[in-house]
Amino acid sequence: MQHYLELDVADLRLLPAQRRSSDSYTDGVNDQFLLDATRGRFTVMGEVFHYAEATKAGESEVDFVSRLLNAVRAATLPALLAPVTLAMSQSGLAALERASLCIAAVSGGSQRVDYTLELEPGQPGAVRVSLQLLRQGFQEYLLSGTPDEDIDDAPRRSDRESWLKKAATVVLGPGGDVDVVHLEETVDVCHQGRRLPSSDFFQDPPAASAAVAASRPEPTPRCLSGARGCARRLCRRLAAETRHTDLRESGIARVA
Repeated sequence: MQHYLELDVADLRLLPAQRRSSDSYTDGVNDQFLLDATRGRFTVMGEVFHYAEATKAGESEVDFVSRLLNAVRAATLPALLAPVTLAMSQSGLAALERASLCIAAVSGGSQRVDYTLELEPGQPGAVRVSLQLLRQGFQEYLLSGTPDEDIDDAPRRSDRESWLKKAATVVLGPGGDVDVVHLEETVDVCHQGRRLPSSDFFQDPPAASAAVAASRPEPTPRCLSGARGCARRLCRRLAAETRHTDLRESGIARVA
């Protein structure tokens, strides 16, 4: 994830015609962030912005987005507005997905996306952005393997109680520094009341030796911290059904 975000932030220093990313910006704000403002739950300096709740109070979409954007501007240096709003959008989630080691894609259930923006203690001008994706209640998933693995890619059933979470925390510095300080994946998949082994849903990081992988005990959930050297694995997007979304499953996180 570190690598992908660094590329995205470096892109911002280029002229629009030279950028690798298709992301666009208006007055320094990532346009995808504006589109996603009503789709997630944002916490900016402790204040919660949730469009579903705002509409109950009679707030319009335009007013809600404006209020959220003003809060982000107030908490962020102008030089950081573009990378912050990039991270707090589908573009940030895409970097999280691309860093994934999971071999699973889930279908159905509910999805909740949370973003948090706060100041980074001890680093003047720096901010800390956290993003989290939670999937619950899915009853079907698919597994995909590497080209040399023979994995049945037929849909598999899971209990409605199954859930998964992907989360990351990124520190953005005023000089353009990007530091992924926390990366976590946790999944609890059950079938017919039995919790499935978490190892069923993950592949080892590319740097892991075969000997270590072979001797590894049944993994338990743990956080992937210090993600500077984070191993990445692009979940193969399973052809045919657009209804399947890639998500990293399994109650395990790997230490970089």
